[in-house]
Amino acid sequence: MRFFLSLPFSRTELFIYSFLLGFSLIFTTSAVGWALFDRSSSPEFMKYFIFYSFYFGMTLVYALKIGSTMLLPMLILLFDLISPFIAPEFFAVSSQFSPVYQQNQPLSLAVSLAVLAISYVMFVFGRGEKW
Repeated sequence: MRFFLSLPFSRTELFIYSFLLGFSLIFTTSAVGWALFDRSSSPEFMKYFIFYSFYFGMTLVYALKIGSTMLLPMLILLFDLISPFIAPEFFAVSSQFSPVYQQNQPLSLAVSLAVLAISYVMFVFGRGEKW
């Protein structure tokens, strides 16, 4: 990241470009996969956007404040995936805003955009890099 900060880009541009690069990869691969293999249903790009924006923001927050490892975002993803099996009562509530299950898609979108906004503010205005 230090290399990218030395280039003539602002922190906002770096945040937007890195987010758009990652989402464009997801968008392109899912569109190609849909076109080649499964044309019976429409592609659900909003679900991909919600999932990616939540975990992009969560990973960035974790990397900026705690360290460069992916432990916490992966633990959150793992707990989100196995919560229906180990805690059905908790799953009934958490699935409403979960980036994986998205039972209530507007609420999931709001939560993921909130996490993305927090990561944006931390990246642009928090100048305490860990390197």
